[in-house]
Amino acid sequence: MLSLNLIRQNPEKIKQNNRIRKCAVDVDEIIALDDERRKLIAEADVLRALVNEASMGGKPSMAEIERLREVKAKITNYELRITNTENELNILLVQLPNITHESVPVGKDDTENVVYKKWSSSDPEKGSIKKPKFSIKPHYEIGKALDLIDEEKGAKVAGSRFWYLKNELVYLEFALLHYALEFLKKEGFTPVIPPMIVRERALYGTGFFPADEHEIYRLANPEFTVEGENIISNVIPSWNDPKQFLIGTAEVPLAAYHADDTLDLSKPLKYCGFSSCFRREAGTYGKDMKGILRGHQFDKIEMFIFAS
Repeated sequence: MLSLNLIRQNPEKIKQNNRIRKCAVDVDEIIALDDERRKLIAEADVLRALVNEASMGGKPSMAEIERLREVKAKITNYELRITNTENELNILLVQLPNITHESVPVGKDDTENVVYKKWSSSDPEKGSIKKPKFSIKPHYEIGKALDLIDEEKGAKVAGSRFWYLKNELVYLEFALLHYALEFLKKEGFTPVIPPMIVRERALYGTGFFPADEHEIYRLANPEFTVEGENIISNVIPSWNDPKQFLIGTAEVPLAAYHADDTLDLSKPLKYCGFSSCFRREAGTYGKDMKGILRGHQFDKIEMFIFAS
């Protein structure tokens, strides 16, 4: 999350960043909630000081005991109001995007992406690619012809955007994974196979919730029942919250591995995690429907570094 000090000191910068990143979070509301939180904390501290002062005196009278009881009740009420205000504040904070670097071009969508560099083995300078003299087949036609990809059976068994990989393509995937692991081992990365199911707190901690909640599969956890699908509460969950989700990337469990830990980062901690990944691909209907470019399940290796 962005720090409150950064937001308070640079409200216009945050608002402009929100416009660029198409984030509708109200920065003024964040500052107002933080003002309210600070005010409540200060008022509660005054009441706590009264209780502490009274406890250092002699034996209190009945009237004093009654007065302290009323003060403690007020403190309890303040603590509840502080908690509610902090919950409202945190729900807004976790939706704020990171500050966009000034070098990043601004566009309405990926159709306005700017090509930074092109490269090809035949033309390293300009990256131009010579058009072959034969008709280029898409990968899904080659995969079907060579019995490497079976999309029909995948769709029958699991639904759209699923497939079976077969024969040499299976060996190729494992060869690529092995190559990546060996390469990263030489670079000092620790290999990890993390859980592919995580608690809701892990998804908040890595910024995937609530912004990308629509992309994540939620498990029907027997410890928790709720009507509807992927309903997220208005309170950032604790590690004891029983709701569980399939990961869309190993980044989530790798980041959560050291959650709440105090780390010695005199040297970076480098991890590479292999996992299957699961994504709903909501909002992409009609895009890359053929082939294996955009699926609900795939495998990959994620590099993750903790550094100061």
